[in-house]
Amino acid sequence: MIERIKNVPARPDRALVLHRLGYRRGKTELDAAQMHGLDGAFRRCAGMIKADAAFLRLGIVSRGGGLVSLEGGAELPGKDIVKLLGGSGGVYLMGATVPGYDSLTKGLFGRDPEFAVVLDAYTSEYADAALDFVCALVSQRLRPFGEKLTRRFSPGYGDMPLDAQKGLFEALELSRLGVSVLESGLLRPEKSVIAVAGVIGRNAAGEGSRA
Repeated sequence: MIERIKNVPARPDRALVLHRLGYRRGKTELDAAQMHGLDGAFRRCAGMIKADAAFLRLGIVSRGGGLVSLEGGAELPGKDIVKLLGGSGGVYLMGATVPGYDSLTKGLFGRDPEFAVVLDAYTSEYADAALDFVCALVSQRLRPFGEKLTRRFSPGYGDMPLDAQKGLFEALELSRLGVSVLESGLLRPEKSVIAVAGVIGRNAAGEGSRA
């Protein structure tokens, strides 16, 4: 069963947002006024956006030959994901989106380019933070069963093609969160992400909707 969370109670890691903006500790020099200005921009960002998420547990039907096939027909192509899920009895699919981001930023780079760059970085990390929240929630549920998640993996990384997102998009019914997918596999709104994580542990082979 697909579970959905509206207004995910997550916030991006400040250090990761700064890193995305090009800040490197020990190399980038920012005075107190500049850091104060950035913190003010981060607070402004937090007041403008929210994130929604969906997640689903599926069993693994088969794996090998560079392909993992899941219950329901979704497929995960690539040797990297086959290796990651080698000890998994099932997977969690998850997706997160920042609704309204595209309309929110329309023309912003022309009107206020400095803030637009900050908002772009902040929102990217916010979508990732929403997936972190989902992983933490699922991990808490799995712990009593002696199970845990692998690291998460997204289409477009390693040797998994970006267009693999299309099948995962359908499995998660992300259209119900206002997300759409292009033929290329790109998601809209822009700040939308899909990932998969394996379930490992003593009971992982017993698939279903337990957690």
